[in-house]
Amino acid sequence: MNVSEAQMVLRNDAESYSNRVSAGWLIADSQEAALLDLLECLAFKGQIAEAAAIALYKRTKRLRGEENLSLLGMDSHRWSQYLKSNKML
Repeated sequence: MNVSEAQMVLRNDAESYSNRVSAGWLIADSQEAALLDLLECLAFKGQIAEAAAIALYKRTKRLRGEENLSLLGMDSHRWSQYLKSNKML
């Protein structure tokens, strides 16, 4: 599966949760995925949003307080503001 196919899986409400999680992780792990793709993944709760948040932190080198997943910033609006203010979007 490539990024384009993974995006289609995420957008398809008929897909199973496990297929959507796999698609989300593929997008998060892919250097071909744009930052906007990662922002879109934040709209999904749970593992998909966590994978996207981890990828955003890694790709932007943004610091976070601790390595605790409960402290991950997964708010797409805040990430969008951060990316715009740092001229990444």
